[in-house]
Amino acid sequence: MTLQAFQDKWNGKFCDFDGKWNAQCVDLARQYIQDVLGLPPYTLPAVSYAKQLFQNFKPNKYFTKVTNLPTNAPKAGDIVVWNTYPFITGIAGHVGICTSANTISLIVFNQNYPTGSPCSLRKFNYKGVLGWLSPTNAR
Repeated sequence: MTLQAFQDKWNGKFCDFDGKWNAQCVDLARQYIQDVLGLPPYTLPAVSYAKQLFQNFKPNKYFTKVTNLPTNAPKAGDIVVWNTYPFITGIAGHVGICTSANTISLIVFNQNYPTGSPCSLRKFNYKGVLGWLSPTNAR
């Protein structure tokens, strides 16, 4: 499945991948890892909070960890992770799939932002972005 087909399938809907805690942003990321990248959904660590996908990442052959800097930007298909950031992500942080980006802003496909929202495209700046996990060895 392509990233566009994935967006078309889930846009405006809720994705509750693990059947726990309702539809969270990490659920959509795990569904993406399985459906688009063709990888086991737990190729990234099991976490309590979205920000831990980046913080607890262990190097593997499937993803490269890229720290957010003022001079870089994720590419389409990268999994972008936010840290705790007051009034933006709360204590859990956030995660979404990049569809396009430059060094000023990025557009991600995500859910539960704002809290309780279904899957959608949303434009963000880089406030609170820890970095992204860039697929290196997928379908």
